[in-house]
Amino acid sequence: MSFTHCRVWDGQTMHYLNNLLFESEDFFGVWLEDAAVLINRFNPQDKRRYEPTRPWRLMQSIGQFDRHETLIFDWDIVDCQGERLVVRTDSERCGYSLFLPYAINQPPAIFLDRNLARSLTVLGNCFEDPDLLAAPHRLAA
Repeated sequence: MSFTHCRVWDGQTMHYLNNLLFESEDFFGVWLEDAAVLINRFNPQDKRRYEPTRPWRLMQSIGQFDRHETLIFDWDIVDCQGERLVVRTDSERCGYSLFLPYAINQPPAIFLDRNLARSLTVLGNCFEDPDLLAAPHRLAA
């Protein structure tokens, strides 16, 4: 099965990519969290760092699917047993966990594994659907 490995939010549009590489006639490049590095095809010593005028956010797929076969990404907002939670990288676990919205510097609510991922429903993401974070975190039954 082929699937999108990452997506980039540029402040206005979500771009879905099969990998972190992109190509043009003169350059190929790599997306980074805060910039892109462009390498000249004809002169590999010519490397340029492109920093966008708008901040972007790189979001990687976690490699798991929800109950509706929707691929889950970092920064997705999910329904977990009636609770709205955000998928985030968990540096303590070297993986992903579910966090309460706006829980900055707080421990994760739930560690995310394959079995839990299959029970989730992706509702949206923090960038295209910020209104989901403003609504009550407990979903109506």
